[in-house]
Amino acid sequence: VQPVDVIDRFKHAVRERALLASPAPDALADIVRDPSRRWERRRRDADFLRLRVGRGPVDWHALTLPVDTNPVEPHDELLRGELAQLLRHYSVVHGMPVTLELDRVGDVSIVGPRTHTLAIARALFAQTVAFHAPDDVAIALVFPPERSADWAGLDVVGHVQDSDLYDGPVAVRRVAPTIPRLWALLAPWLKERSDAVAAEKRTGRRGAAERMS
Repeated sequence: VQPVDVIDRFKHAVRERALLASPAPDALADIVRDPSRRWERRRRDADFLRLRVGRGPVDWHALTLPVDTNPVEPHDELLRGELAQLLRHYSVVHGMPVTLELDRVGDVSIVGPRTHTLAIARALFAQTVAFHAPDDVAIALVFPPERSADWAGLDVVGHVQDSDLYDGPVAVRRVAPTIPRLWALLAPWLKERSDAVAAEKRTGRRGAAERMS
């Protein structure tokens, strides 16, 4: 077995493991049906809110050429060029899931044609509810009534519902047509969370705020 064959097999294994951890959107239904994988990313996990946005080349090992330090017997330039090309090829794994780390990053915008950005936004939503428990991630949605068809059915997941507030017999959904309306809806929940964080700082007890994130 040639060394390059071993490297190719290893790169294939790396790609397969990455695709298993960050599957395509059409595979998320299987994740939800599997109790061992549904909501598998908890708040203290390294991959918490690590979400896939596509596939592409990802840097692997930083392979570099040795420095030519011998002026008497310099490296062969032809062989050095071929080696550099080989290192460029094997320092990248193609077809890898490209992911975003969305935990604690603040505002994130998706810019582009609406058909593309809507598909990405829905895929991010689907991954969030498939891999993260409602106790760890709360989601709120803002869209005008004329765009409701784009988000139909997304309010039924527990991540969008406030189990402490009810609108008649059903839990209140964190869904609003405008940002001011959403702010009014979220204000009590945000105040409760802020009070919990302040109480933790005073008492030194941890956990209450995390359960409400």
